Amino acid sequence: MVRIQSNITLSVGLALHAFFLFGTSSPTIFADAQSVTYSTGSRGTDCATNPGGGYEPITTAEECQAAATNGGFDYSDNNPSNPGGCNLTWGTNLVSFNTDNNNGSGEFSVPFCKFRDYALLSKSGVTTTGVTHVEGDMGTSPIDAGSLTGFGLIMHSSNTYSTSTLVDGKVYAADYATPTPSKLTEAVLDMEAAYDDAAGRPDPDYTEHGSAGNIDGFTLEPGLYKWGTDVGFTSSLTFQGNGPASDDVWILQIAGNLEVGSTARVELTRGAKAENIFWQIAGTTDIGTYSHMEGIFLCKTNIVFKTGSSMNGAALAQTAITMDATTIEHRRAEEEEETRKLRSSGYLRRKA
Repeated sequence: MVRIQSNITLSVGLALHAFFLFGTSSPTIFADAQSVTYSTGSRGTDCATNPGGGYEPITTAEECQAAATNGGFDYSDNNPSNPGGCNLTWGTNLVSFNTDNNNGSGEFSVPFCKFRDYALLSKSGVTTTGVTHVEGDMGTSPIDAGSLTGFGLIMHSSNTYSTSTLVDGKVYAADYATPTPSKLTEAVLDMEAAYDDAAGRPDPDYTEHGSAGNIDGFTLEPGLYKWGTDVGFTSSLTFQGNGPASDDVWILQIAGNLEVGSTARVELTRGAKAENIFWQIAGTTDIGTYSHMEGIFLCKTNIVFKTGSSMNGAALAQTAITMDATTIEHRRAEEEEETRKLRSSGYLRRKA
């Protein structure tokens, strides 16, 4: 995968992905040898001003010009070195291809704009028992609010969302007042597209890592991992980045189930961020008792959080999510750092 930054001239027949990364003021472009697509507003603050995002195929000069307009690029159809191509430029810097590869990971992030605020999103409901705590929004669609059980929901006067003493955020369901149903539909479609995006990444850096999917005690460097089996670990798993300033990406393609043992923990080191770790799981996801996970979980079926388990990231299930006295924290890297500082100063202590 070639990562291209700043200006770019691309011929039709390449794949173009453009989106704003956290803390950047200009688009970052990625290309591979697939059909041309573009995306704007997929991540970062641009989601607030351009929530449309999503992918659109570029097959004509008109669509190329639209991509330039939506992405803030300059458009030209008369580049002598690329006649008739889709020529997009940013500023006046020299057009260049490089092999930066996202600080060595070889992968660019899975786009997630319309569901970026959801700690929990499912198509078949969310159930909890025990004293669960969720930081972030929660939603379900196309099923209605009756599938959100154990939360003691309190409807807001607008009828567009509800609240719960167990959720530090808003709760949405498909049968709430407009515009909630349409927003949930978009979020679920985006969730499914993100799953397909992650599942469809070609040329893995690692295949069948570990013995029969057992990755207990492993340290994973950035990259694309692919398993045709179940995957699991019983005690620990570490994601190690290339340093605090890096924006490394991990994508784990799992064709079977994910099994996490009791008290097992995922650790992040050397700048690894939960928001850049994508677990694409075709089977079921089973998070063991009192275990801790990190990352964005894109699951084709259900996710089960057993008693006392916890996660920093997001759980996105195409069926149901079940929890038992579970803690879900949905914070980005900059929020994590601020929380870490507060906890170390004694001003903030983790909930029991």
